[in-house]
Formats: sequence, C-alpha cells, structure tokens
Amino acid sequence: MTTPAQQLLQESCRMIQESYDDLGHELGWRFLTSPTATLSAETEIALITLNPGGDRDRPDHARESSEAGSAYLVEQWKGSPPGEANLQMQIRKLFGLIASTRKLAINGDQLLSESLTAQFIPFRSPSLDTLHRKKESFAFAARLWSSLFEHLSPKLVVTIDTGTFKGLLPVLAARWGAPSSREVFPTGWGIATAELVQWDTSDGGRAVMRLPHLSSFKLFSRAACKPHVERLVRGAVDSAWPSSKDKT
Repeated sequence: MTTPAQQLLQESCRMIQESYDDLGHELGWRFLTSPTATLSAETEIALITLNPGGDRDRPDHARESSEAGSAYLVEQWKGSPPGEANLQMQIRKLFGLIASTRKLAINGDQLLSESLTAQFIPFRSPSLDTLHRKKESFAFAARLWSSLFEHLSPKLVVTIDTGTFKGLLPVLAARWGAPSSREVFPTGWGIATAELVQWDTSDGGRAVMRLPHLSSFKLFSRAACKPHVERLVRGAVDSAWPSSKDKT
C-alpha cells in the first residue's frame, strides 16, 4: 500500500519533471536529500537549501529521494569521505547543537536522519547566476512548496541562503499567518548575519532560521561564532518547542 509520504513524493516529482521539461532545463534535477518517510506531517525539522549544484547528474546521488539515509551523512561530496565534506560537517554540527539545546536523547546525526532535507528549487545549475530561467524557476519553487506545505507542518525550518529564505516566507505566511517577530542576529563572522522569524501558532509555535551559507561561513567550527550560534539556536528552539524552556 502506498503511504501518504510516497503519494506526496510521487505528485511532487511529477510536478518537478513537468516544469523541468516546460522550462527547458537540461542539467538534471534533485528533490529530497532525505528518505521519503521524512516527507511527513510528523517531521519536526526541515532543512531546505537553494538548488543542486554542478553541471551534471550524479548517478550515485538519487534524484527523487535519498533512501539510503540523509545525504549529509551517507554521500561522498567533493572527494571527502561520506558525511565529511565541509558543508556536511557544518550541517551535522548544527543539528548536534539543536539536539543538545533541546536536551534530546538522540544525537545530532540521529536528529538529522529523522529530518526532512530538500532543495527549494530542484533544478541543477553550477551557480545561482547560471540557473536557467531563474525567475520562472523561483516561481515554480514557490508553487511546489505551497503545495507541499498543505501537508507538512515542521516546527523549525532551516535555510542557509537568502533566496530560499525570501522564497519561503510568503509560503509560510500563507500557511501560518503573519509572523509574530523577526530578528537579525550577529554571527561572529565579520558582517555576516543570521535571521530568525517566529510564529505563535495554536499548537506551540513555529520558527524559520536563516544562516549564511555554511559551505563558506563555517560558523560551527569557529570559536568566535560559538556564543552567537548558541543564542540563535536557543531562540529557534524556544520558539518552536516552548516547553524546552522548562529544561534549561
């Protein structure tokens, strides 16, 4: 029997392939970087990144979903061992901080394995500047995620670029209403900033966090950034899981 997550993935991939063909993309596409099961209303954290990089499909990187586990843990990127490329390590450290801040019984890698990770724009490009039909691709991404958020309800959404962050905010406002607050945070890395947008919802709250791109800004490996990212994550956790305040 097909599960709701499988049905949602099938419909989403149908939309993606149709738009890929209509817009004339030629470099391939990629959607989930986590298993199909994470595409669920029960999943509490979603990490949504801009779009797959590179100029060709990787046969060892699944297009629709990563059934072997989180791509941040199991895939080999840029010649590094699986899970040990710079961006993978930064994401793993981020989820480790979320897990410890929430005082969970599981570690960061386990939390990452349970979380939804996906591309905002599924269409591949070497860079954002070279993304084919950029305006139309962003518009499609907004439609895709508007459809997805009719079925998803994460407590925390994490982004690491301004394009995804700006693209998701109106989608989430349509889902949850007007945000209750929006705050800019220093990161301890020059003038680079992070943001936290919060919603007060009937079931406890929601939060969206924007970080600078962690492949360039290795915030979770730099001592000067430690108090800043801890404050940011503490704010996100307190907003998304208000009961966590009782544990501190």
